[in-house]
This record gives sequence, C-alpha cells and structure tokens, in this order.
Amino acid sequence: MTSPTGTKKSSPSFTFVEIIAVIALIAIVVGVSVQGFRSASGPLRRGSQNLIRDIQGAYHQALRQGEVFRMEFFPEDSLYQISKFELPSPPPSREDSEAFREWEDAERERMDRLRALGRDERRSVSAIDRASFILVEQRALPRQIQLAEFHRERENPLEADSAYILFYPTGELDSVLMIFEDLQGRKMSLFTEALTGRVRTFARALSLEEWAEKRIVGYRDEEN
Repeated sequence: MTSPTGTKKSSPSFTFVEIIAVIALIAIVVGVSVQGFRSASGPLRRGSQNLIRDIQGAYHQALRQGEVFRMEFFPEDSLYQISKFELPSPPPSREDSEAFREWEDAERERMDRLRALGRDERRSVSAIDRASFILVEQRALPRQIQLAEFHRERENPLEADSAYILFYPTGELDSVLMIFEDLQGRKMSLFTEALTGRVRTFARALSLEEWAEKRIVGYRDEEN
C-alpha cells in the first residue's frame, strides 16, 4: 500500500495464532452456528456466508457513519440491495417543470398510501418511511437458492409486503427471520438478533413459534 506522500508502508505480519484469534472473535460477534453451515448444502452455505458478511458490513457502517442503512430483498430476481438513509430533499424549482411534476407525482403517491392506512397505523409510520434511501451496493444470491420466507418481528404497516432489514446507528437492527431454499428443497434459516447484531443460522426451516422462543432466550441471555 502506498501512503499519500508516495512512500510505501510495510505490511504488518500476523502469526497463525493471531489469525485464529481474529477468526474466533469474528465468529463470536457474528454469532454464526458452524454446525448449521456444515450440514447445509454448498449453495445454501455460500449464500448464507455472503449474506451474513453483508449484514455485518451494513451493521458496522451504520455504527461508524452514524446513519441508518437498509438491506432490501427482491426474491423474484434473487437480489438484495444495501442503501443509506437520506432525508427528504426540498422540491425542485417550478422552473424545471418536468422535475417538479415528477416530484409532485411521487409526493401524491406517498400521501395516497398514507391516507389508505388507519389512524393507528399512520401514527406508527416513522420519519424513515417518509424519506428515501440512496443505493450503496447490490448483491446477487447464488442461482441455486431463493429466499422462500421473510418475517419481521415488528411489521411496518406501510410496507407489510416488503422484505428489508434496517440498521440503526445505535447498534440495533430489525429482528427478522429468513428462510432460504435450494433446488433440492433443502432449507436453511437465518435470523438476526435486534440488540446484539448477531446472526444465527439453522440448517432447516424454523417455524415462527421456534423463532419466537429463540428470540426470548436470546433476550434473557442479554439480561443475565
């Protein structure tokens, strides 16, 4: 690596013990079940490992930058996108009639969706739902697997059919359960722990009841 002054810096060397210690620390932070990976099929294992890496990346970016990040899934296209929260921009000048018309149409559509909600549901819509996100990165899942199920602990009434995870600068993230399936019908479950940022994996499909039980156990572990 070359420094800004043009001189090359020597790369620090690491001992095998240090490398193993770093790997062990990462495993603890991520909270990955190694046994779950071993018993999963190759595509499920690779896809889950890549996804966990990106979840942890978005989690740490939210912490470091003090911003809200989002990971949104598009199961039909086997894609997911990582984006960054952006406050609503002011309307464009009326002199730019085309841009102003597009802004008006977008605002009208957003307000129509809000009006369609009940009073209690409107109260639960946050400022995040009223703003937008800037695309940071797009990833593809392995072709041999698909996102079969996506569940969020607290559903947003405005986007009940959307599959996404929000990452907060407080070190929290949405608690979600994702179930992936390969071409042979084998399944793997991943779920996030809202308070710790950890991701847990299971080489089978978890039921919603099992997920609820494991969330309760996780919260108890944090309290003790």
